[in-house]
Amino acid sequence: MTNHFKRITLQTSTTKHGDNMKKPSRHNKINLRVWKTNGIQTIEGITGVNVYPLAIHRSIYEFKEIQQDFRTRYSGNWHITHIPTGKSFGIVSKEWEDIVYYVENIIDEPALLMVTDKTMTAHPCFSQLSDKHKKLKREIGV
Repeated sequence: MTNHFKRITLQTSTTKHGDNMKKPSRHNKINLRVWKTNGIQTIEGITGVNVYPLAIHRSIYEFKEIQQDFRTRYSGNWHITHIPTGKSFGIVSKEWEDIVYYVENIIDEPALLMVTDKTMTAHPCFSQLSDKHKKLKREIGV
């Protein structure tokens, strides 16, 4: 783990915006909109936390396997999804601290408040969001 994670205080359960950033347990369930090639689907009852406009959650694939009794536990990976569009950020980590660091450092980007992929990519700050996303991915090593 690199030095930038030492700045994150995980004892508190809220971010500077008052959002719950306590690591979810299996009892913390959310409903998640997910973009699929055939449209938006809603996943109900997946373990996670909403930190609008982002959701931190367990693997959707593993969630479905658990629902079908093909598996009993999650692998431990956390994922990040943009709530309005239902699109994944491609961030997957077993380290909660990495996920929190990423979310805390990208959540204030104005383009994230756009509700469609089209309006997000057309937003004047989208390139700034994209650059920050790439930088943070490098920093946390995903």
